[in-house]
Amino acid sequence: MTAIIDLLKNKKMYGVALIVIIIGVAEGLLGIDVPGIEVGNDWLGYILAGLGLGATKAAIVKSA
Repeated sequence: MTAIIDLLKNKKMYGVALIVIIIGVAEGLLGIDVPGIEVGNDWLGYILAGLGLGATKAAIVKSA
């Protein structure tokens, strides 16, 4: 269990970004309805937001 926690340390933001991208792809491109999430016609915004989160986290890690 400690190994998993050490593996995920400082990578939580990447996980959130990946989930946001998966939601955007599932709703917009695949047409799968994700319960509890109303994307509408802004599915590309979800994908771009996920990519932006990942890029921001990478920039913060690189500059630190």
